[in-house]
Amino acid sequence: MNPLFPGKLSNIAPPLLLFTLLLVSDRATKLWALASFSETLGGGPILSLGLRFNRGISFSFFTGYPSVGAAMAITAITLLALFCAKAKATRRTPGVIFLWAGAICNLLDRLLYGYVVDWFRVLLYMNLADLWLIAGALLVLRSLGAESR
Repeated sequence: MNPLFPGKLSNIAPPLLLFTLLLVSDRATKLWALASFSETLGGGPILSLGLRFNRGISFSFFTGYPSVGAAMAITAITLLALFCAKAKATRRTPGVIFLWAGAICNLLDRLLYGYVVDWFRVLLYMNLADLWLIAGALLVLRSLGAESR
């Protein structure tokens, strides 16, 4: 039993705490970037800080159609919910929590601003939610690979 979270709370509290930490850190860094940077990115071609408003989806596809980005984000969240409903053992794993956090954070941007706030570049324009999505996908793939052995 977890001494910090006794009883039934011990099952839900750690994933909820992780999700909250990921969500708050993404929101806080985006608010900081909006207050601190201009829309143009300064720095080098590989690594830089600044704002970029992504009105499309990944890699700025469908930039002229912001509703496509929101629809795709809602579709991805729905598919993730279906995955979690089928794979009950994995629904609270760190990989799935990272996927939920990344998807919801970027959808929240689309609903609040009409675009996703990217504030740093490491070859591509990104934000913490994008890192959460990448980390989540890698963790889920790793766990699925381990289960198949």
